[in-house]
Amino acid sequence: MGKLLDLVSRAVTARPWITLAVLAIVTVLLVAGIGQRAPQAENEAFLPQDSDVARAMAQIDELFGDSADVNLVTLVFRGETLTSDGLAQMHALLGRIAADPQVGSLLPPTNAILAPTQVMAFLLETDDFASVPQAQIDATVEYLRTTPEAAQLYATLDALVGTDADGTPVGVAMVRVLETDDDASDDAQLRIEDLTQEAEGPLHVRSLSVPVIEEEVLEATGSGMLPVMGIALLVVALLTLLFMRTLSDLLLTVAGLILAVLWTVGAEGWLG
Repeated sequence: MGKLLDLVSRAVTARPWITLAVLAIVTVLLVAGIGQRAPQAENEAFLPQDSDVARAMAQIDELFGDSADVNLVTLVFRGETLTSDGLAQMHALLGRIAADPQVGSLLPPTNAILAPTQVMAFLLETDDFASVPQAQIDATVEYLRTTPEAAQLYATLDALVGTDADGTPVGVAMVRVLETDDDASDDAQLRIEDLTQEAEGPLHVRSLSVPVIEEEVLEATGSGMLPVMGIALLVVALLTLLFMRTLSDLLLTVAGLILAVLWTVGAEGWLG
């Protein structure tokens, strides 16, 4: 082992530029793998599997038979959905989503949106939910629950409205966005998230989709890991300077650590 290290040491000393070139080539090749890292987990990473929301999403997936050319965006409304204000907020948001030029052009011609507002509008014979008394909404829900002829409608509504794992009432709406060969589909899903952030009303709304989750993970990773890595490098640099007392050793050690991080992340991307 000692002879091998001596051989490497002599090669580096005799041909330093070749050594640097090899390191640069390896670094470039491995860093290119950072972009190949596997996508992050989908909605189930953020929803307990035993929650009503997760179960409703599974039922809706089965109902629609989601295919490879359609992306599913889940809108989660936290709060009392089956109220005049809650239904009005949901209806207004879904209307803005469907009318948005960036999103509307990528909605499939049928079954583009599934939401509690559709069931309630059908039964109430109006989509002006703000003008509907709460007693009428409650009576409609009770009619669905107790009337055998309305069992299918009640099953649909029950799949879209429930209680989350922490006991918070929630409503779920699904928006189907067509897949494209470019970034238009991802941009549309991110646009839906922007529209949910702008929604006003008593319900707290957020959208769940692969592009949104990936963007949030990247932001969290960047904002969370960079300070930690910076502190770690600073500690290593101080310890190196304390024990070795030479600036050249310090710079070489820090450079080696940075290369090790880049190589590790890049190799992870190439290896999947």
